[in-house]
Amino acid sequence: MKNHLIFLLTLFPFLHACGVQQTIPPDGSNYTYCSTKFNVCMQYPSSVLPSPDEGDKDNDLLLGLYSEEKDIRLFLSADKNAEGLTFEQMYERQLAQWSGTYDDVDEDASNITDDGYELSARADGYHLFAKSMELNDTGVYVYLRLVGGPELNAMVFAELKDKILLYPNK
Repeated sequence: MKNHLIFLLTLFPFLHACGVQQTIPPDGSNYTYCSTKFNVCMQYPSSVLPSPDEGDKDNDLLLGLYSEEKDIRLFLSADKNAEGLTFEQMYERQLAQWSGTYDDVDEDASNITDDGYELSARADGYHLFAKSMELNDTGVYVYLRLVGGPELNAMVFAELKDKILLYPNK
């Protein structure tokens, strides 16, 4: 048993030095961003992405965040579905946009329902995730995009996308 403990204690600094990233800390601290204009809130782990106060905002983008340490970009936007697109059409547009930006886009997982879509992919070493949904039948569609750099651990990226919550601002 003592040998196993010594092995693990020596292995941890080696893995850390080689760039192996740990999962998201389970401390549960989160940031919350809310848009009163579009009646949407987003909650995300504070250990991965910066405060909403540090994010970019403009007319088309509710919030854009970048973590230099983790090499993760987050984009949150919302608007009315003026073209009347189905979620399948939105999904196809997202996939086409990625294909126009990256070479060899490989879908990891996808889910299209009447209420939204989720799409995960890898391309040129990048981790990609997109999600869209309508909140409370208001006609407002929320769009979340995540891009993780090539050095990012796939487990951290998968855990992050599962920990980001989108919900109506009440």
